[in-house]
Amino acid sequence: MGNSNLQGRLFRGVNLKFALKNSRTLSLNWHSPVEIGTRAILPNGHVGLVVDISMGDGSSAQIEFPDPAPITSEQHLRAFKSTCLELGLLPWLHLFKLLPSALSEYTKERLESNTNLTSFLDAKSSKVLSSLLGKSMSLRALKGKLGEKHLNHLLSIGLLKKIKTEPYRAREFSPTSTPPEGLSKSLSKLLAILESLGSATLSELNLRGFNANQVNALIKRGLIEEKSIIPPKFTPLRSKFDKRVYSAPYSSLFERIHALSESANGSLIIISQNKPLLKELANYLAQMASKNILSITTDEKPENLYSNYFSAQAKSCVVLSQEAGFFLPAFSLEKIILLGNVDEPFFMLLSENLCKELSIPLYHLDISSKLFFLKDAAELDLEEPNLLVVQRAPGEILTKKAKELIERDSGKRVLFLVSKSGYSYGYCKQCNSFAHCPVCQNLLTLNKDLSQAYCTSCGFSSEALCPECNSKLLPMGFGVQRLEEEAKILLSSSENFEFSTNPQKDGLYDLVIVANADPILSVPRFNSLFNYLDYILRASRLSRSLTLVQTSEVSNPLLKGLSFVDMLKELLSEREKRSL
Repeated sequence: MGNSNLQGRLFRGVNLKFALKNSRTLSLNWHSPVEIGTRAILPNGHVGLVVDISMGDGSSAQIEFPDPAPITSEQHLRAFKSTCLELGLLPWLHLFKLLPSALSEYTKERLESNTNLTSFLDAKSSKVLSSLLGKSMSLRALKGKLGEKHLNHLLSIGLLKKIKTEPYRAREFSPTSTPPEGLSKSLSKLLAILESLGSATLSELNLRGFNANQVNALIKRGLIEEKSIIPPKFTPLRSKFDKRVYSAPYSSLFERIHALSESANGSLIIISQNKPLLKELANYLAQMASKNILSITTDEKPENLYSNYFSAQAKSCVVLSQEAGFFLPAFSLEKIILLGNVDEPFFMLLSENLCKELSIPLYHLDISSKLFFLKDAAELDLEEPNLLVVQRAPGEILTKKAKELIERDSGKRVLFLVSKSGYSYGYCKQCNSFAHCPVCQNLLTLNKDLSQAYCTSCGFSSEALCPECNSKLLPMGFGVQRLEEEAKILLSSSENFEFSTNPQKDGLYDLVIVANADPILSVPRFNSLFNYLDYILRASRLSRSLTLVQTSEVSNPLLKGLSFVDMLKELLSEREKRSL
């Protein structure tokens, strides 16, 4: 990307190539220094991103550059473009889809009512439009009140109109003097935090328990000042590219991230598609870390996200981000960490390409063993889970041991897991077999009142009758609905119980019970045992202490007392060989 004869990145009398939201590009002349990755407001009012520069002649176009620094770098764009081309994607169309609105739009969009005639509308629309008379509301807030479809309808018929406000400003706060005597405890604490950090954005201060009123109180007293953020030129802390993989409970992963952040000389970017997980990590680090903690997620207000984005380019920090983290030229970027499940090949490939381009290490931390960078990993660490495996008798749903553990300390937060959805499998006594879907041949599932049979794979549904002989289907085995029914009957306290088929819940539990995951083992595939062990591993990562595993399979390898991690590593190695 860029002309090989133009290596300095700064030019005069140049032709700028802009990427646009519609995947097209536009070339315009410009006279002043500019960098690849800079965002611009073009003559037609649209947002463009400088993606290439060449020598050019002619008069300069009317272009505005609203940001204090580029929103990304040439290296980031090169890695992104090569990833898109490798997967057959349109780079610039995909880029604007991944950028948050604070970076893909120029100003905050607000809406106001375009009429005071609301009597012909439904009650909800009439109430909202009446409340907007003489004032405006943000697009985000109004979407929350009306819903996107309803909002777009009112815009299309002209009852709402969009208005533009001032563009976002990148700002943060820094101390100007020591706290005087008589300052309240909360304001003294706020000032002490700012002195230890040097400066912080409003969003970061919110994360640490302070609000805008407290910040304004210190500004009025002249103890802190608001200042604009002006980041320096992006320079990563180049070392060497390698991949490091860790699987452990979230508590251990958080501790590892904290240790990595404290030992780092530069910035860390932690990228996850799981917003609740990022929020939990942010709260954890805010209590522990000595560095600035900056959140760049869609949970942030656009104006706060904007300030955080450029603050991350101005000082060493820990950044918690969704997809926007792949474009952020963070200050002295040292490491990129992928946290949690990465379920899209695009992000797996992009993270690897980007770290290679920047010559920095890539970490993947997850509770699962389905980690994507096992091949050629410089380091692989799987923490041994704390399991208690018990034999479950045929027809039994909860074993005596499960009941014991729950009743021992009532009030525990308990997660019950079973790999089967619905109430149970459908069994035909006449045919002496489980009923199979007539469309895809998978086993049929019964609903809770046993009146319907359905297929969880293709969606087929019918009365609870055998497709072969038309006999009534009987319940056999149990799914999550039957497990919930049984637990509430047998156990005295159930207000802290949660039930799920997938060990991917948020938060931690005092006890996790895998009531039945044996159906995973029964699937005739070469990786059935691996999938089973991974299910158990993910379940164990959600427990603060013990995970109870029930099984009716006498041949279950967990009953043999073998090392869980040793079995898993052997299967991971086998899976890697098969994927070659």
